[in-house]
Amino acid sequence: GHIYNLPDVMSMYLGLGMSVGETITAVTLNPARAIDRESDLGTLRVGAVGDATVLQIEQGEFSYDDGDGAVLRADRRFRPAATVKDGTVWTPPEPET
Repeated sequence: GHIYNLPDVMSMYLGLGMSVGETITAVTLNPARAIDRESDLGTLRVGAVGDATVLQIEQGEFSYDDGDGAVLRADRRFRPAATVKDGTVWTPPEPET
């Protein structure tokens, strides 16, 4: 089957009807709470780990399969635009068309 990255999983959440806000919470604050680290992970508050990813939402036709033949079709997806890690900004190469 396919191996998906976090932006792909987030895009699947959108395709399943979650809002952008619900999706961001599902992959940031909720996991931080699950490991009792919500004071320094999953947030951009002062004193927290300051790493972040800037995402764009693309419109189009996208599909994700689960390896068992089920396919989720979505009209939007998240695409990484930049990452900030330890104060350094990294920008991914432009996607191939």
